[in-house]
Amino acid sequence: MHTTINGIYDNGKVTLEELPPSEKRMKVLVTFVDEEIQPSLNSITLAALQAIEQGFDGKKPK
Repeated sequence: MHTTINGIYDNGKVTLEELPPSEKRMKVLVTFVDEEIQPSLNSITLAALQAIEQGFDGKKPK
């Protein structure tokens, strides 16, 4: 069985975006995709919400 999990390679380490389907020792294949890493939608949404939140303190923007 093959399972694909997205991840990021940075400074010699691979960080997976989700847990593998098993905790037992198993062989893996690592494929490097030639594309720029885009910020996740969640981080963009979080930044937008934080900016909006600043306007809810009851004070007028300067």
